Amino acid sequence: MAKPHFFTTPGASVTVDLAKTFAGYTSGPNYSSSAAMNGTVSISGTTATFKAGACGMASWNLTVKDSAGSTKTRQMVAFIDIVGGAACP
Repeated sequence: MAKPHFFTTPGASVTVDLAKTFAGYTSGPNYSSSAAMNGTVSISGTTATFKAGACGMASWNLTVKDSAGSTKTRQMVAFIDIVGGAACP
């Protein structure tokens, strides 16, 4: 299965619906992020927001843990480039 992937520009944000990403984890889910490369991740409720860094590849992990102790981690990836055909520096 392919990793969830996104295309964005430097400094822009990408949002991920955690309830959809981790469908089935409905018993008191607790979400976290780790290993962000070339950007930062914040979580509010069931939304994770990745803010892109410089041009190039980026990745981050999102994890859910439910009240039964079940966990799942998914790696997200993004390609960061300038829109409009200009090449990244």
